[in-house]
Amino acid sequence: MIPGTLASGLVFVAIGVAPPTAKVPDWNHDVAPLVGQACATCHRDGGAGPFRLDRRTDLTRRSAFIMELVDAGRMPPWLGRGEGWRYDRRLDGDQKALLRSWFEGGAIIDRDDPEAVAITASSPASASADQHVGT
Repeated sequence: MIPGTLASGLVFVAIGVAPPTAKVPDWNHDVAPLVGQACATCHRDGGAGPFRLDRRTDLTRRSAFIMELVDAGRMPPWLGRGEGWRYDRRLDGDQKALLRSWFEGGAIIDRDDPEAVAITASSPASASADQHVGT
């Protein structure tokens, strides 16, 4: 048991308020912006990557492979060592957890609108060729 969890749970019950629940990540709000920033600069139509990752279906069909590469630190590629690099595209622990949670949670398109259409992840408009490899 995590210290303090029982006590904090009792506080919520005692005052009649439900404890906060974790937000379920979705493609349109959470994952597409992350993919646009970290993956779609190369993995898009006409990009340097060998396949697209800017569409939801592109990611879901390769989920195990993507998580293997992300967990190993091989994607997104990064030649810089250490911290403080400008344009560092490495995923931090929270971003990796978000991606994993989205895959494991069914890779939903939009948590607020079950009828929503999946958007295409877009890379940052300001990205330029000198920003891609540890500059």
